[in-house]
Amino acid sequence: MSSTKRTIMCRQYSKSRKKSKADRKQAAPSTDHIEAFFTKHPDFDYDLSAPIWTEFSHMYKYFEWNDEDYEMQETRRNLKAAMVKQFNNLDRTDVEDLNS
Repeated sequence: MSSTKRTIMCRQYSKSRKKSKADRKQAAPSTDHIEAFFTKHPDFDYDLSAPIWTEFSHMYKYFEWNDEDYEMQETRRNLKAAMVKQFNNLDRTDVEDLNS
């Protein structure tokens, strides 16, 4: 599977447009963990159609972080956690059930 297909599957986005700050503020809580992650950074305009790590790289530059910044490291950990949660939402198997 290509990385593009994985990105699409993980994000489960239904919109391929850039969200404005106003759109994000009015949006109802989402079960899309990636979108929720980026929503926590209202000063950064993210593009849902772009790959996740590309947008994180843009965020890195936007906030002028460096690799030693605690805020950047914490934000990267939070993004990774959001990706895991999003993947877990896609995987509907029951780990306790050998038939699933």
